[in-house]
This record gives sequence, structure tokens and C-alpha cells, in this order.
Amino acid sequence: MLRIFFIALLLGIMLLGLLVVPADLSAQTVTQVTLYPPGTVVITLTPPTPSGPTATPPGGCYPPLSLGVGDQIGIRAGINLRAQPSASSALVNYFDIPMAAYITDGPVCADGYNWWRVRGVGDPGWVAEGRPDSYYISLLMAAGIDQTCTEPQELQAGERIRLLKSVRVRTEPGDTGLVLTIAPYTSLLPVIGGPTCRDGLNYWQVQVEYGDSGQIVDGWVTEGPDYDYYI
Repeated sequence: MLRIFFIALLLGIMLLGLLVVPADLSAQTVTQVTLYPPGTVVITLTPPTPSGPTATPPGGCYPPLSLGVGDQIGIRAGINLRAQPSASSALVNYFDIPMAAYITDGPVCADGYNWWRVRGVGDPGWVAEGRPDSYYISLLMAAGIDQTCTEPQELQAGERIRLLKSVRVRTEPGDTGLVLTIAPYTSLLPVIGGPTCRDGLNYWQVQVEYGDSGQIVDGWVTEGPDYDYYI
């Protein structure tokens, strides 16, 4: 009798287990996972922002610096001055120290550079301004601003000056004066007037032989800047 009771109890427990309904698996959320090979680094690339100057067209130049005739500029050390606005033109001068000069012409675009004609550093010539990432020249003083001269040399009418280099003799003081002749290096010239300050340089009126004619003419020569005297 007891045996029958235990059998009935076991059957009842089994029936109760069948009546328990499992959770609805369809309601469970499945997370989608994208698999990559081990060691793979996944990044999002952002296109780089262009930087630096825009490439110049073949044979072209960057927009020139805001310079003009009469401006005083500084020229970086290690720069060549050439006879024409071209990197292949004859060398006029080379500056191993920074120099100051005045613009007389330009700009001219050649060989991928803007060129400016300058004077005040020996013979006049053309200098390249460089490019936006490395300029060779910079503005010191704009034209039209009062350009005072340094203290002139102590000379008087009747004295003679010796030229330390060949110098242009002009009809009037200043770079715009017509060139009468070029007085050669070591010439001795009588002073008859001056000084006159023009474009930041002191000029003296002198007498000089006109070419090989033997004729004596009056003209003006500059004593040069204080860092490179001509007389």
C-alpha cells in the first residue's frame, strides 16, 4: 500500500513539472556582433584638411608681395642679385649679410619667382622675392614716407673725393636722374656742391670727365649707404 502511495506521489511531481511554461524565447533580444580577425583595428578615416600654399601652375608665380617702386626693402643674407629677372641671368652681386635696397621696377614673373629691380647695394639688379614658405625680401619702409638720410660725410666744396667703386654720375640727385657717365673706380672728383638727401641717400655735386672726350661736366654722385660707402 505504501509502495503505491510513493508511485502516485512521483507521478504527481512529474505532472507538475510539465505544467510550468518556459519563458518566451522569441521575446529575447539578440545583439548583432560583427566579428573581425584577431588583431584588426577598425578606424574611421577623415579626409585631411589641405594645408600649405597652393601649388603654382607650370611657369607661373604666386601673387607678388605688396611692394612698389620707391619702397625700401631688406634682402636676406645669402641672396643673389642678377642682371635680368631670371635665375640663369648673369650674377651682379651676392649678399652674405642682410642688406637694404630700394625698388626701382617690378614685379616680373620668371622661373616661378617674382623679381624686383633694386638699387642701393652696388650695381642695380634683380632680386627674387622668394615664395610664401620662404621669402627672401621684406618691406622696411613704404615709398612716400619721409626717408631721412644718415649724417653725411664731412666734405666741403673744393675738396676732392676718391671713389671706392665705379659710380654713376647723374644730372640731378636721386635714382631718377639721367646718367651722364660712369666715373671709374679710384677716380678723384672735385666737390662743388651738396650734400642733398634723396631717397635715403646723400648726394654730392662733383666735376667729372665726360667719357673719353676730355670735357668736364657737373653731376651728382651718391656717397652710398653708411654700410657700403662709395666714396
